[in-house]
Amino acid sequence: MITTPVPRPTSTKKSKKLVTFAPQDTAGYRQQESPHGLTGLGCNINASKTGDGSLKKLDNLCNAIRSEADQHHCLGILSSNTSNIIQTRVWIPKPSPLRIGPVEVVSLESLLTSYHLPKPTLKSRMTVAVKLASSVMQLHSTAWLNDFWSTSDIWFPRRTSTDNMLERPLICKAFSHITKPPLPADNFPTHSELWRVLDPNEYLLSLGIILIELLEWRNFDSLRKDKSYNLLLKSSGDEKIDRYLAAKQLVDYLRDQYRDNDLYFTALRRCIQGLDHGEKTLASDGYKKEVYKVIVRPLEVHLRQGWGC
Repeated sequence: MITTPVPRPTSTKKSKKLVTFAPQDTAGYRQQESPHGLTGLGCNINASKTGDGSLKKLDNLCNAIRSEADQHHCLGILSSNTSNIIQTRVWIPKPSPLRIGPVEVVSLESLLTSYHLPKPTLKSRMTVAVKLASSVMQLHSTAWLNDFWSTSDIWFPRRTSTDNMLERPLICKAFSHITKPPLPADNFPTHSELWRVLDPNEYLLSLGIILIELLEWRNFDSLRKDKSYNLLLKSSGDEKIDRYLAAKQLVDYLRDQYRDNDLYFTALRRCIQGLDHGEKTLASDGYKKEVYKVIVRPLEVHLRQGWGC
């Protein structure tokens, strides 16, 4: 499945099964191979026209894909109540994943801890960084993405080389059939007054930690424990604060090791330390624009200047 954002009216969110990460592109879509087979396609579709009359609203994504598996035109738009500006179009790629069958996938967490796979190129890792940063802008208030998301949420189709695997990042979620799924459990509960004072945006903090992991191609916890990074860490008894302080120190340490990556570290520092903005939530259009300006855009420019992408 390929999704691309387009201007949209307000609509209602429905449960979905699979989404492919891709940078925002309001001018059109880039045709890509979908790397995963879809399941749960047995329900009836109920589609209605959008305001401009040109695209259908997809109330049941799975059956829409199943019923038009051999078509490669735009199927319609996903229902969402998360934004009055952005809405997502759905395309069936060539070749259709429904004709290919299920493909084995592997998590980013597993790739980072695998010792028998070669380290991917910096270009591949920076490309993933741009896609994930852009996708946070689209998925932050949906059931697809928890506030404390991590490498265990990001998946790739297993392929012959690590670089080829990283071309198609996915996020997979299991959705119940109830109207509103229960909120996910907080993996790092805290009652600390210091955390409330720091008040980082948790989606961006999670992104910052993954940007560190992509840069070093190592699991964050292993970086925290590695004495060669000269981190001055003492457990506070609060895992959220400990992770935040470790990430902040790692940014300072790694900045001295990667002197030709100013734009990358500009974005990384903002993820960890926050933005100079009155709002602190991606629900605010002003805050979202600032996130694009100081995080997503620098990552895009860094990738284009370094590798022409």
